[in-house]
Amino acid sequence: MSLSGYQAVDNIFLRPGVDLGYCLYPVSLMNRASGKQEVLYVTSDRELLSIDKRFGRCVLLNNGTSGTYVEPIGSTWTFNAVERYLNNANVDIGGPQLIEQIVSHLKESVWLSHVEDFYLVAALIVLSYYQNLFSALPFFAIGGDPGSGKTTLASLVDALSFNSMTMGRITVPALARAANGSGGIIVLDDAETIGKAFSPVNQLLKVGYRKQSSIYTISSRASIQSYDVFGIRIFSSIRPLDEVLGSRCIDLNMTKAAGVRLREPDYQALHQIRQDLHTFAMSKWSLVRKRVLGAENTACNRWSEITYPLTTIAKEIGSQGQYEALTLSLGKRKASDNIDDAIATIFDQHGGTVSSDTLASELKGFGFNLSRIALGRLLKQGYRVTGRRQKRRGPKSRIYERIGGG
Repeated sequence: MSLSGYQAVDNIFLRPGVDLGYCLYPVSLMNRASGKQEVLYVTSDRELLSIDKRFGRCVLLNNGTSGTYVEPIGSTWTFNAVERYLNNANVDIGGPQLIEQIVSHLKESVWLSHVEDFYLVAALIVLSYYQNLFSALPFFAIGGDPGSGKTTLASLVDALSFNSMTMGRITVPALARAANGSGGIIVLDDAETIGKAFSPVNQLLKVGYRKQSSIYTISSRASIQSYDVFGIRIFSSIRPLDEVLGSRCIDLNMTKAAGVRLREPDYQALHQIRQDLHTFAMSKWSLVRKRVLGAENTACNRWSEITYPLTTIAKEIGSQGQYEALTLSLGKRKASDNIDDAIATIFDQHGGTVSSDTLASELKGFGFNLSRIALGRLLKQGYRVTGRRQKRRGPKSRIYERIGGG
């Protein structure tokens, strides 16, 4: 039997942001002539592709590309911005200026104890537009007490990132369809609802950080469906995640702002920045792709694997100062084998005086999760209590000072 008249179907999910040597962004539009809804594909080469043939879930585009059809969900690139891009419009500012705009809006609405952490969040947002150039991605765990700004920070990331969406209580089918159809960041607010370590939702989340393992299959009596669930996930939670899921995360532990005036996010301005990020990322895709794929990936463990995309994007898109701020922020978070070194680092960063709440929160970023009693025992040698800070609920927070040279 001859195979003439046939062609292979590429094992590719034609989802937003997929890397085919160029970036593909599907948009769902109404054809005014036929009155029917159609899905067209914008490329980073400023071409507009359409579906030539379709057989079930397999489609052939009019440039010869074949793959699995994915219904686009949650597109955040607007019709007007897409049209301007196809007509050769570019963003008037560069990558460093876009990053500074992001940082400026973050500072207006949330409080982070270290300024370099704003550049960590900004790098994550920019990375969301290039995530399919990497083999593994970081997850983010935003922690902190109620009222510390976790939900506000999550909403800012949602408002600025590539095809992002926020989900509350989730099921496996809903999460798989959202991840596959959006191709973007998914923010899981109140992440306590994701279940225990071996729950189906938790298992789905764990495979999504690495491209090689990101195809997730759901079977039912009627059918078997596969989904590409590769992408960045943001967890906002009071309680820590389970150990395995947590190992895929970069922690950002927030504390309540003391005497800092914050304002509600300007979502209209954020919307415009996101349109600029879409246009900027598509116009720079080929250049960034060439540099990323040509760079040597020196990742040798889980931590370097998930931080490599952030440092690479910051180096390619940002300024030297922004890159250095990001690496400083990541350096604080790298898990340490020595808790005494971690405590000494935190006291150095705060000028030798730290509250017990701040210390416990920032120790989580080093991989240590201690109770108030355990922390007090550790600080009996080399540190002393100089005061107490009243909280609305619970015991007072102790103020510790390092004795002598520490």
